[in-house]
Amino acid sequence: MNKKLSYYSKVFAVTVLVIVLAHFLFYYRWVYFPPRTMDTFEGIQSFPASYSYLENNITSHAVVVIDKSHGNALQDLVLVEGILRTGATVEFLEQKENLSIALRNANAFVVTSPQESYTEEELFIIQEFVKKKGKLFLATDEYEGTVNSLAKEFGIYYRDDYLFNLKKNEGNFKYVYVDSFVQNGITKDLHTIVLYSTCSLETSHGVAMTDADTKSTFKEGQFFSVISASDSILAMCDKTFLKEPYNHVQDNAKLISNIVEWLVTQERIFNLVDYPAFFSNNVNIVPSSELQAQALELRYALEKTGRKVKLSGEMIQGMDNLLVLNYKDKKNVEQYLAHLNITSTHVRAFGLSFDQKDATFVYLSPGNESVNVFIFVPSSEVLQKSIAVLDSARLRQYLINSLAAYITVQEETGEEKKEEKG
Repeated sequence: MNKKLSYYSKVFAVTVLVIVLAHFLFYYRWVYFPPRTMDTFEGIQSFPASYSYLENNITSHAVVVIDKSHGNALQDLVLVEGILRTGATVEFLEQKENLSIALRNANAFVVTSPQESYTEEELFIIQEFVKKKGKLFLATDEYEGTVNSLAKEFGIYYRDDYLFNLKKNEGNFKYVYVDSFVQNGITKDLHTIVLYSTCSLETSHGVAMTDADTKSTFKEGQFFSVISASDSILAMCDKTFLKEPYNHVQDNAKLISNIVEWLVTQERIFNLVDYPAFFSNNVNIVPSSELQAQALELRYALEKTGRKVKLSGEMIQGMDNLLVLNYKDKKNVEQYLAHLNITSTHVRAFGLSFDQKDATFVYLSPGNESVNVFIFVPSSEVLQKSIAVLDSARLRQYLINSLAAYITVQEETGEEKKEEKG
């Protein structure tokens, strides 16, 4: 009898211990994880209703380019979904050498946790993009300082630290609350956000600061900037909040919504180097008679971008026009140059000549309602080669200024052809 009681006592004790232990582990885990609402997978084509909190009552035709070419950590499904919901397009930059082409038509460029530094040429292209009112969004986690190769060009520095708060946090001392904001489009309607893997920023455009109890592992002091925002540059040290389930905590969803709105609004300025992004959806091509075949090639290339293109014998007022003219047609050339207030003297002042057999002169004439692009060539053969330059990143090397280019395409020598084949 005593043995039986002893057995049941042991069973009871073990049961109680299991219950207490389970209760402790459930309610007092070392790290708090908010409830997960859905799993995310690469290749999701449609999104569940749980994303309805990304409510931007705006419609946009913007193009947002996301960098994948620098070993970037891309787990930003929530951000991508928010952009797509506005009607904007998301494109991924896969190859570094395509940066210039990718940014031609872009309204915004997103860089998350790059693992490779940006080259001088890439920095120049991105700086030029920002000068033309392109948006740049930088987001990375603590101790990922490679982003500074780009951020420093815009007066922002990600410190080599992490922020923590031992008194008030979201279940872990590194999960810090931020509730002090400078009001602007990014911080609109925010009360409290939670950042999970954040460092401090050196910036003159800080719009979100930590409280007095939040400390840095690197720098003494308090009230650290964690978000930097200006008209064209947004920088954050934390990308974890962009992912499930962290996007649902406090006002993180509203922050993401504000970022999406910032990315897809504001008109960009386009220069000749952005060809053909400055054209609207309808383009009229006006070619010299002997350049009809190449004009058709230009037409097909523009139609591939989704534009409606027609060929006609004259400019159409209020419509974007692309004029393709032979230098030999002096009457028309002089007429159109006069329309641009350009004379042969102006051309010679640049050290250029319309008599050069391998030269193409391209000029962008922007207007309030439409744009006109003029291409002057000596022959159909030269135009054929110049079209290839227009559609490539090589156009940049022939620019005279932001609106004009003088393309000189030399004939290939036999030796060059052999090397190319080899």
